[in-house]
Amino acid sequence: MKKHFAKLLFAVLLMAFIVSLSTNDVSAAGKKNVTILIDPGHGGPASVATNLGACYAGLQEKNLTLATAAALKAELEKYGNVTVYLSRNADVAVDLKQRINLAKAVGADAVVSVHFNASTNHLMYGSEVFVPCGALYSQGASLGNSIMTQWNLAGMVNKGVKTRIGKSGDYYGLIRHGASAGIPTIILEHGYLDNYHDLTKLDDALDWQKLAVLDAQGIANYFGLKKGKTQALVSPKITVTNKTGIVVDDLTPPALAITIDSYNVATGEVNYTLTGLEPESRLYLYGVSIAATVDETGKPVPNVNDLTLWGNGNTVKGKTTVPAGYRGPVYAYVFNNFNLSSNMATAYVGM
Repeated sequence: MKKHFAKLLFAVLLMAFIVSLSTNDVSAAGKKNVTILIDPGHGGPASVATNLGACYAGLQEKNLTLATAAALKAELEKYGNVTVYLSRNADVAVDLKQRINLAKAVGADAVVSVHFNASTNHLMYGSEVFVPCGALYSQGASLGNSIMTQWNLAGMVNKGVKTRIGKSGDYYGLIRHGASAGIPTIILEHGYLDNYHDLTKLDDALDWQKLAVLDAQGIANYFGLKKGKTQALVSPKITVTNKTGIVVDDLTPPALAITIDSYNVATGEVNYTLTGLEPESRLYLYGVSIAATVDETGKPVPNVNDLTLWGNGNTVKGKTTVPAGYRGPVYAYVFNNFNLSSNMATAYVGM
């Protein structure tokens, strides 16, 4: 059964790739004008949960996306050689395929979908961009990286420019429809509404305006647009090497081990070293605790209230404080930037 499913999934992905190969590649052609469709994610009556998007701290994603997208349109229109449309300009529900149909109708060179994030465990934070997995990967990833560069300069936590695979090719329907239409379509996840690390940068109109300016600068840099200036021709600047076949996401969790370097039984200070392994993507966030619980899948995990950025390399040195005189386990785990967690690593102190 598993082999049959794997063959079927491969066939579907291959068909999606072949379809995307048949679409127009606008990356090399200079144009007098580029057209961008800005897509405010979600929208529509609150009676349908998916219309709302993420809802935390009194905020509804559908409202934030509309405000940010409107500000992005206004900012991008300060540049020459560009025409900008919105897929919705009010709190209305718009089908994903309708959004791409509009992009086709206006001759869009790219679709940029504005979103905000949330996680099941409310521990995640950071900004990420999802891009097409097939023949439009290079264009999507280049545009996504250009925007991510601006986010990084503004101090936003980089969670990566990545693909996500589903049963029919690209997991996200908007990206999938965009690929079928030959239009590079990307999803901007600006940050997590349910985590304080990001929320303070996302929760008011001034923040949404700042995000719009960053997004517009990234789009302009990719297409070579100049603020207040019309050029003879502009064209996308491809910076990500084109890939052959489907660019898959990371489906393998990272590995982790913890070593106790020192333990002061009188003060409870524990110094530790974490050693992680993540060959497919990168190590991202980790947590350490003396208490453990199980997640929604029944997997044992440390019971932590916050996660710490991993940094660079395969090792991290850190310290935590346990009750003085404590004797027992210290637990740790790590997430990669695809939200996949390692098995719980365990070491012991005072024993």
